[in-house]
Amino acid sequence: MSTRTRQVQATSLDALRAVTDQQLVIGAHVVDLGSLRVTSGTGQPKLTPKAASVLLELARRAGQTVTHDDLLDRVWAGTCPTRNVLTQAIKELRRALDGHDPDSCIRTIPKIGYRLVVPAALEEPASPVPNIPVPDGCRIIERSPSPAPESVQRGESRESASTDLHDYAPMAVVLLVVVLILIIGAPYFG
Repeated sequence: MSTRTRQVQATSLDALRAVTDQQLVIGAHVVDLGSLRVTSGTGQPKLTPKAASVLLELARRAGQTVTHDDLLDRVWAGTCPTRNVLTQAIKELRRALDGHDPDSCIRTIPKIGYRLVVPAALEEPASPVPNIPVPDGCRIIERSPSPAPESVQRGESRESASTDLHDYAPMAVVLLVVVLILIIGAPYFG
């Protein structure tokens, strides 16, 4: 695979990666782009990255018809997909957004493409911490993000840094067993 092809393929999901800290509001539905879950309705179906990318493309042009070829070119860039992959992504989106109502959010325009027929907007997610009044005499201490481990700061991968912790796991288990034996057996040794 050439470098050019890899760069084109990388850009097909770059748009999705760029908005993982946001949510996509599609009509009455909310899609968490970081977890690829539809967080409204009954359940929380998970979307594949390709289906989420198709939804993002449709949302960018909500109310307009997006052709099959345009969606294939933008989401499956650098590959030679069949229209079947697009059809499967649309089926997945309809199941996640509409259940059994096939045309409530995404309308098929025969022989041309698809159209998102509900309003769509990218939004920042609601703050996970509720705004609770602080009683008098109390103060809020904000935790600063912890710095990266020294091995990561030196340029090692996070995977190699985390293996250091796994090296100590067996020793920790043995230590825990010894402490439990001492605590449980204390009455018998007395």
